[in-house]
Amino acid sequence: MVDMVAGDVYKCDNGFKPGYLTKVEEALKTTCPNSGIKARPHIESRLKSLKKDWFIVNDMICGIRHGTSGFGFDSTSNMVTAPEDVWEDYPRNYRKQDLGV
Repeated sequence: MVDMVAGDVYKCDNGFKPGYLTKVEEALKTTCPNSGIKARPHIESRLKSLKKDWFIVNDMICGIRHGTSGFGFDSTSNMVTAPEDVWEDYPRNYRKQDLGV
């Protein structure tokens, strides 16, 4: 998918053009020939999960919608960081519908 974005062939304004899942499936057949992974439902489902998780982490770090200050990101461990009290308060302030997921 990184190559698809870099090549601009399947990239559009806010995502990918129609047919990109088929190309991802073909690429997986090359690298993992016996996996049986299909564009729908396997890849599509995984991308939906990744998108949802990305929105949650992005909101923690940027705090755009909930005022979730106190979160940070440790680039060494690739983990979201925060003091214990911030972690405890987050479930009370977090609502999925606010993130659009």
